Amino acid sequence: MKVKKIIALVISIAASFMLTMSGIMKLIGGKQVEEGFAAFGISAYRVPLGLMELVFVALFLLPKTKRIGLLFITGYLGGAIATHLTHQMNLFGPTMPLVLFWVGAYLTDSSIFLKDSNGAV
Repeated sequence: MKVKKIIALVISIAASFMLTMSGIMKLIGGKQVEEGFAAFGISAYRVPLGLMELVFVALFLLPKTKRIGLLFITGYLGGAIATHLTHQMNLFGPTMPLVLFWVGAYLTDSSIFLKDSNGAV
């Protein structure tokens, strides 16, 4: 049981680190970030998207708001996957953290995904 908790913690921290760094890079800017956002045609949204990433990670890391954080992260990264698909770009960037967030959340608290025998969540 202890090994499962450690693995869940490592996975959740890795996913959180990836999205936190992405958010910070969006806030800082830089040539590569600006070019990427220009290619998508969403340069004006770089800073708000970076802030959203940081807020969603914070919500995910707090035990009381983990579920809503996971929901926001799923929606956010789902949109990123859709954007990457429409621009024929590599899906690894948004897909990898999403998978890690879901695996980490499941290993930490499987009740997020499963209902009990009475149908309640």
